[in-house]
Amino acid sequence: LGWGVTAFDPNEPYTPVPEALSDLDLDARPNPGEIGQAAKKPTDDAPEPPVPGSAGGQVRFRRASAGEPEAAQVSDEATAKLAAAAAAEAKATKAIEAKAGFPQGKPPLPASGISVWWRQDETFRKPVVNVMLEVETPVVIRDARASVYSTLYLSSVDDTLQAEAYRAQTAGYVYAATKAGLVSGISVVAGGFSEAMPLWLTTVMGGVRSPKLDAKRFEAHLGLLKQSLDNNEKTSKPYARALYFYKTFIGENAFTIPELRVAVANATLEGLQAHAEEMWKAARVVMLVHGNVNATGAATLARIVARSAAGTQPLTEQAATASRRAVRWVRGNRMIQRRVSNPAEGDSAVAVLHQLGLLEDCFAGLTPAKNASASAAVAGAGAQLAAAANATNDAASMLQRAGRRRLRQAPRREGVPSKARGPDGDAAHSEALENQHAPEKAAHLAELVRRRECTVRELAAQLLGDALYQPAFEELRTKQQLGYLVFAGLTSSPTLGAEEPHTASAAAGGAPRPALAGGALVHGTAPAPAPRISEAVALAAPPLPVRGDEMQALYVIVQGPDNSPALLDVRVTQFLATVNETLAKLARATEEGGSAATTVWDGMVTAQTIAKRRKPLSLSEGTGAMWGEISGRTFRFERKKDQIEVLANGHIAMSDVVSLYNSRVLDMEGGAGRMSVQVFGADVPFTSPTQAWQADALVNSEVAGPLPSASAAAVNVTDADPINSRLN
Repeated sequence: LGWGVTAFDPNEPYTPVPEALSDLDLDARPNPGEIGQAAKKPTDDAPEPPVPGSAGGQVRFRRASAGEPEAAQVSDEATAKLAAAAAAEAKATKAIEAKAGFPQGKPPLPASGISVWWRQDETFRKPVVNVMLEVETPVVIRDARASVYSTLYLSSVDDTLQAEAYRAQTAGYVYAATKAGLVSGISVVAGGFSEAMPLWLTTVMGGVRSPKLDAKRFEAHLGLLKQSLDNNEKTSKPYARALYFYKTFIGENAFTIPELRVAVANATLEGLQAHAEEMWKAARVVMLVHGNVNATGAATLARIVARSAAGTQPLTEQAATASRRAVRWVRGNRMIQRRVSNPAEGDSAVAVLHQLGLLEDCFAGLTPAKNASASAAVAGAGAQLAAAANATNDAASMLQRAGRRRLRQAPRREGVPSKARGPDGDAAHSEALENQHAPEKAAHLAELVRRRECTVRELAAQLLGDALYQPAFEELRTKQQLGYLVFAGLTSSPTLGAEEPHTASAAAGGAPRPALAGGALVHGTAPAPAPRISEAVALAAPPLPVRGDEMQALYVIVQGPDNSPALLDVRVTQFLATVNETLAKLARATEEGGSAATTVWDGMVTAQTIAKRRKPLSLSEGTGAMWGEISGRTFRFERKKDQIEVLANGHIAMSDVVSLYNSRVLDMEGGAGRMSVQVFGADVPFTSPTQAWQADALVNSEVAGPLPSASAAAVNVTDADPINSRLN
């Protein structure tokens, strides 16, 4: 894949950065890795490569013995010159780092606390480098108060870097600092020309590590944050509020607006200063370097990041796990009813979401950690497994035949009869190799079949979302005219696992309790189950301990001024009951302007294939795709390749989409659930939860149609539940 996981010593001296962009002179200053490159040349003054494991990571030189070639010897004078130059450059670098805001007199973040991913660009061939990094620290979103302080901290970072960022932007350099998307931490992006990237990264990390916390600017940022929270409630459309309630319920939203408003009211400058110090007590850094840079240059940039985090200890897995939140399964039928927060808003909305399950959970069984057990499990049934794969999988069949050809061409082993000894000897040789490698081949075939099945499941969900958009608009918007906004599709919530909801009712007599820290509260008495987290995968050093995932959900949203959300809920349910007929029509109908042999389904598959085959149009786009796999903890760098193979070779059919819909939406198998979020307009009569599940209380019997199959056991999030105070 062209990937490298770079190992480095944070204490090792490195080529320092220029004092300013104008000071950069490539002819006078050695570029990162010049010493390492010179070491490969057998010259009189060339030092040897660094000695692995040397004390403190220092580069050591030695004189060649008398028996070595004269060209390989290193003179004391040359060594002294190099040492003096390195000491002078190190002193200059330390001054630059101190000016940028790096902590002084403290050891850098140890190598055990930082994972560095590197890829040298061979596509665009521009003198540009992109650096993406994530600093995971539990303090960032430990609670609503910490989340507010983290937002103010990042605003102070922008203030600190404002002047430098303006000048750098005119020279083609960019940066961004935000909260991390999946873990508790902050994300930093730095990009620009490779010649001065060490200087730019030093400047950025100095501002991130030691921002200026000014009292006047603190009050300004605090006021802007309060205004943003107020505007969010006043200006958000009903359908957006419905999605907000759903994401809060499943735990994707860490905190609600009321919780954040309370935290803003109690925020102080002293509290922000204490929060800033605590953020950097322990951390884990994940870093990607991509572009016009070699491995030595990537290690240089990693050292800059490590030194910016001087005094920080590596984050323990126990501390990291305590701050993680897993999204929540809905399970069964659930309903949330709320009034719009803006008294002038007359529209109502409903969002009906059906959880399809975890996407990456299917691929988790294909990690190297499970391959050994899978091999042992199929060792005794290799022939049956291969036969089944040949019957159902053309690619697996070809792979098996190719493997047999390679086995027949294998070199002769000692003690095994050769072809010259007769056909029986060759057959015995092939049979011996067949028996020797049968378990590995069977396991490989099993993994190939499983990977394709998982990819088909992934694409079926995407195609299902695409297939519903136009029919939902035509039926609910054009024909029934239920509202002027109608959306349908697929949504995903990133997560580091999934946990069960609390399904016990208030009648059980227990007291309500929260699930995970920071997650939405659900009424229940059962003890909180432990989150189900996928196994660890050692892809970097140190290994990232948890694989990421996505909770997928199919949604239909309707917003309009004339109908109650309860009525909209029933009409959406009726529409979802006819989706099988809609999918069958798409498989038979021909595209407008297309040939008779091309169906709408064929056009959908072709469109997906074209989209997957599209190459990145810029270096930043390619970096973003790779960083998504790393920051999302999925590490499926061949995702598009697998998807294209399934789409282009016709390995996915409409029956796969229908099967997914029937099992996860209609039958709600595999733990799938249905959530109905009803947001009532300011003047729309409120329908009680009991009435909302009664078809005859909402619509005439002619159009009532079926309600969800589990409506009698539906759980409503009522005003008596703790979630009411968090969702208001």
